[in-house]
Amino acid sequence: MNASSLITQIQERIQSYRSLIVSQSVSHKAHIVEVGSSTVSTDEKGKFYLQSVPYPAIFSEQEIKVILSMNWLSENGDIVEPIAYSRDDWYKHRITILEDGLELLRRHSDSIHEI
Repeated sequence: MNASSLITQIQERIQSYRSLIVSQSVSHKAHIVEVGSSTVSTDEKGKFYLQSVPYPAIFSEQEIKVILSMNWLSENGDIVEPIAYSRDDWYKHRITILEDGLELLRRHSDSIHEI
């Protein structure tokens, strides 16, 4: 992948995240939970697990209480505290990270080789 296509992908992700914030619907599920570098998700049986995805699961206040009361461990066996964010705050933070990365990529795109 070249720098130009990577820049395009990042711009598309930023736009997608912005549209999620703008199109906010009234919902009782409005929180995302991070544990380390992953987010909490659920399987078809409702069991919580961690995964790294660009569009994480959202949870209600009641589900947040359950998730925050659980013990989460890193790969090294260390306890990792879950952090709950409002859906919009989580996406806004990701937009900031992507914009910062995009700026660096644009600044250094001449020196980037195929990935």
